[in-house]
Amino acid sequence: MIARSRIRRTVSSRCRVRCLLTVTLICLALPVQAQRPRISPQTVEEAGADSVHTARFRIARAYMSAAQTARAITILEGLHAERPESVAYHDALLEAYEAVKRYDDALALIDRRLSQAHSGDEAQLTAEKARLRYLNGDEQGALEAWDYLLDTAGNAVHLYRLVYESMTRVRLLDRAVMALERGRDATGRAELFHTELADLHSTLGAHDKAMEEFLALLRSNARQINFVRSRLGLSLQQKGAMQAFLPIVRAQVAQHPDLRSYRELYAWLLMEDGDFVQALVEHRILSRDEQREGQILLDFASKAAEMAAYDIAAAAFDEVLATHPDAPVAAVAQLGLAGMHRRHAEALAAQAVPDSAMPYYEASVAAYRTFLERFPGHEEHPEVLRRIGELQQDVFFRHDEAERTLLDVLRRYPNSTAAYQARFDLGRLAVDGNRLEAARAIFERLEAELGPGDALAGRARIERALIHFYQGSWADVTALVGTTRQNTATDEANDAIALRVLLLENPGPDSVNAALQQFAVARLLLRQRKPSEAVDTLDQLLGHWSQHPIADDARFLRAEALHAAQRSDEALAAFGELPLVHPESPLADRSLFRYAAILDRDMGRISEAVAAYSRLLTQFPGSLLIPEVRTRIRSLRGEGV
Repeated sequence: MIARSRIRRTVSSRCRVRCLLTVTLICLALPVQAQRPRISPQTVEEAGADSVHTARFRIARAYMSAAQTARAITILEGLHAERPESVAYHDALLEAYEAVKRYDDALALIDRRLSQAHSGDEAQLTAEKARLRYLNGDEQGALEAWDYLLDTAGNAVHLYRLVYESMTRVRLLDRAVMALERGRDATGRAELFHTELADLHSTLGAHDKAMEEFLALLRSNARQINFVRSRLGLSLQQKGAMQAFLPIVRAQVAQHPDLRSYRELYAWLLMEDGDFVQALVEHRILSRDEQREGQILLDFASKAAEMAAYDIAAAAFDEVLATHPDAPVAAVAQLGLAGMHRRHAEALAAQAVPDSAMPYYEASVAAYRTFLERFPGHEEHPEVLRRIGELQQDVFFRHDEAERTLLDVLRRYPNSTAAYQARFDLGRLAVDGNRLEAARAIFERLEAELGPGDALAGRARIERALIHFYQGSWADVTALVGTTRQNTATDEANDAIALRVLLLENPGPDSVNAALQQFAVARLLLRQRKPSEAVDTLDQLLGHWSQHPIADDARFLRAEALHAAQRSDEALAAFGELPLVHPESPLADRSLFRYAAILDRDMGRISEAVAAYSRLLTQFPGSLLIPEVRTRIRSLRGEGV
């Protein structure tokens, strides 16, 4: 994509917009009943004896929403006095009193409600009274009220849950545990409250007890496995949770080897802990009795690949292919293997180790070719063939092979989605081969056939604009990018903005925009993998127009060309120089980042790289690169720097 970082830097530089990152504190979910509900619209309508009451109630609620609680209380007290039997008025007034910590008034309100023989909600009110007493500093009175409810609960399960909810609202978690356990004992129903107790134990850090509750839940209902995993996903963020969970579950699996839900939970925990070797062993056991041939191992392989456990994932994919060669999962496994090799290669390439990446790119192509041979009638055939062509074009730079492969897609699958993408790639090949008019014709036809609003059509439009840019047809560029924003995806819109900014900010110094024209030529040369020629062109540009507005863009592009030409020392100097020469440039932070990255990944000068990354944090605190910079610093310091 074209100068996307440039756009982001430009927007940041001119608008100085800062985004505050909100740190979400994840705590275990207690039941929603523990939160006192707001008055619903239906209750609002029922609350008023007439439209006047309803209107006054709505005004009171509006005051509450606007944090003008005192005004709300004045209205609500009047409404409650007129209609003391209204539950809606009572609840709203109680909420308002509590909001301003007028606990004595809230308690008096509950006492009046309890005195009404027809109230019918004595238990709920008593629990509320206990909670408010606790908030008002009367801990003994609160405990007596809760104990009264527990003493009279008998077999009424809902009363134990009511006390639990009331206690959790004031964070009396230990006592909430005791209330639920008392309910189990009193009712003789050991299956009660597994989820509530597990959440409470986890919040209190008693992870062993939490796991015992979850295992008991699974023992009674194996279909709760996904629910348990989702709950444990929150717990695993707490220190020491995994270390507590694994031994307990491992022991239970050994004790109950035929209890499938326990083994599923154990296998999942192993993956979350990063022990993919043992996780594969457990998934093999699970797969013995499965109804869908190979699906369990396939799912494991896909998950392991997503989590960058590439060797284990490859072993699992290979096992699926070997044990279920004729099952539907075989084709999916072969595609998964090919995609995994490509992701592995891309991860290595992103770390600036292309020599290590190339064998995995080769493995990806080989896996795709195996797919074409083993599954000749599969619906993914066109797309797989196109992906091979894409890799030949963008990774191996075997343009003749890529062209033959992409033309083969068009010949064999002319009406497929892959055919449109293949034509787009052929257009890019034409640009790389300096056949600009042929490329423009391909992109024009694509855009016309796909129509406005299609993402690929938007990319074709940007490619057309770039061709005009390379040729110095500024008016045509402006015409094409002028309507791009509403017709394409965000990336293409950003590319359009980047071109528009280049044209607006870098005119002259003559009528033909000679500096901009030379910059465009250099961009094309670098795209065509002619970095040394691009450097020469940019040196000429800077020699003539070193003070031109485009000079910072030219210096940044020159540094990129030096890096592409594997002239790392010169690239390092060029990236390091730009923030000094152009401190206000929207490319300054990007240039410093690239400077640090070369020290880090090309040269292995880790301490200097950390210093450069740290300087970026100080000098450009509003940069959109900050999250990536912090991640890289943490990674390098984790290596002992």
